[in-house]
Amino acid sequence: MEKRKYLSKQRAADYLDVCTKTIDRLRLAGELDWIHVRSGVRVSAASLGAYEQRQARRLAAAGAEPFAIPVLDVLRAEKAAQRLSRRPDGEQAA
Repeated sequence: MEKRKYLSKQRAADYLDVCTKTIDRLRLAGELDWIHVRSGVRVSAASLGAYEQRQARRLAAAGAEPFAIPVLDVLRAEKAAQRLSRRPDGEQAA
């Protein structure tokens, strides 16, 4: 994290690896602290770090892997179910 106290919306988005629209949604939801500077918005660097920690705790509490892709998890589960439903002789179970 940079040593600046506030980051531009674009830099905040780059830091979280999201788009600026997501930063706006997080601001409006009260997840990030921010201020107006001229015609722009600056996001608190401390609130970005706090947001990341909250997300990590939420994922850990849910038992999710932080970098898992949900669609791949569903595909893996379906494939495992197919393997379990097959009989050893290769026929489908009834």
